[in-house]
Amino acid sequence: MTRWILACCAVGALVACDDSNTGHYTGRMALQPDAAVIAQISPQTFFVGTPGVLVCTAGLFSPSFTLVITPGRPLDTSISSATFTLIDGSTRGGPSVTFPQPQLTRMFGTTVLASTRTFAFTPGFQCPALLPVAMTADVTLDDGQRLTATMAVGR
Repeated sequence: MTRWILACCAVGALVACDDSNTGHYTGRMALQPDAAVIAQISPQTFFVGTPGVLVCTAGLFSPSFTLVITPGRPLDTSISSATFTLIDGSTRGGPSVTFPQPQLTRMFGTTVLASTRTFAFTPGFQCPALLPVAMTADVTLDDGQRLTATMAVGR
């Protein structure tokens, strides 16, 4: 059933692009999705070491990763803040580290998202009591958009 619905939508999109009775189709799509901004963390899994042991140096847990932000189209907006939160599964949220806009500017210069950008982070979390199972990134853009990405923490 789903295949039929998808097939009908595809035919409808093609018919909507027909410029005339000659069967000439334009290059634009009838149903254009909004140009979304996508945030991803790389690598998608951070390994903490031997099973059951959280690697904490000087009382800090400091995963290194890259936050990749890809706008669907060039934007004239920038990152206003980025918050990283450890998730241990016992409560909503956990220890978090926030990078406000002035600190991001010191770290990366401009944070404008005219095209795909990568931002390397190594936040220093206080050693959590429980091993985290994931970390989330909550990014706020200066135009009000909020982006979320997740990284698993492997053992």
